[in-house]
Amino acid sequence: MKRNPILYILLAILIAQPLMVVGFGPAIGADSLTPTESVALSQGTRLDTHTNHVPILIDGTADFGDQGWPGAGTFGDPYVISGLNITYDLGVPCITIFNTDAYFVISDCYLNQLSVEHVVYFENTTHARMEYVTIVAWDTGIYAVNTPNTNLLFLDVYAFGHSLQFMDSDDSSLQHSLMNTTNDRCIRANSSDFFTMYNNEIQSANDRYAVMIEYSLYFGSTLDTVYDGWAGIRLEWSNYSSITELTAEGRHGVYYKFSTDSNLTDCTLNGTMWDGVRLWFSHGKRITDSTITGVLYGVHPYYSNDVYIANNEIIGTGSDGIYLLVSNNSDIILSATKVLF
Repeated sequence: MKRNPILYILLAILIAQPLMVVGFGPAIGADSLTPTESVALSQGTRLDTHTNHVPILIDGTADFGDQGWPGAGTFGDPYVISGLNITYDLGVPCITIFNTDAYFVISDCYLNQLSVEHVVYFENTTHARMEYVTIVAWDTGIYAVNTPNTNLLFLDVYAFGHSLQFMDSDDSSLQHSLMNTTNDRCIRANSSDFFTMYNNEIQSANDRYAVMIEYSLYFGSTLDTVYDGWAGIRLEWSNYSSITELTAEGRHGVYYKFSTDSNLTDCTLNGTMWDGVRLWFSHGKRITDSTITGVLYGVHPYYSNDVYIANNEIIGTGSDGIYLLVSNNSDIILSATKVLF
């Protein structure tokens, strides 16, 4: 489902104007606003009305209790921030949380950043969870640094910049979310091992990578759909990835660069200008059971050894279905691979 995020952002600005109050702390009144309608009922805030609130700054676990947020910060009783409308143009994030190992949840909020600033900023946290949150961003939707075990679910994010950036944030996940950017990469993970995505819909600017994974081992994508972008998913220096049941469309469907020992299976990939799958110095690939289309090449290994290609339908409409260039010890099981032109 392709959407027009600019329209949603303009509507959000017209509907939810910022409050004329500055400060931090818990809810400040009973006024409520109706957020823009979520594109899909299963993503974004589930509430029709929200309590207006100023931007939130939490620096250390004690701030949760000092500001009156309910919960105990444990696995079974996390701190909870929910049901808020934070719409501001103050040059600060809508929600900033630093330096805590407490468990906390942000749910059913509508966050509209009217300045060029992150909407949500986590740093040095260990157990963050966001669910059913709608985010409108002039810059980055969610920026997370050194935030292991961050779990994001059922989000609806519209951004001019990145929808999501993970830096040094191992064992984190994005699930069941709609992510859209008009001017940058949609999702970027750097030095974030074991980052997994499941059942998301992602749309990027046409000249940027929709999903960019760098220096992140054991990346996983399952049942994701990716539109547009210079590449649907691009992996650099990110070994041991697994991509399953991906539907992707970009100049390259999936682009591996210096990323070894990975699997791609049961995918539908369309390289709208170049290659369905491009391998660049990326050894040890298994590409199986997929439909792969490239304007130039369906599958294009370049200096990539030990590539195994089997049980695919490969369509190389411009040149070759499969083009191996200086790629040794590779196996192409032609009896189980259908190549069309």
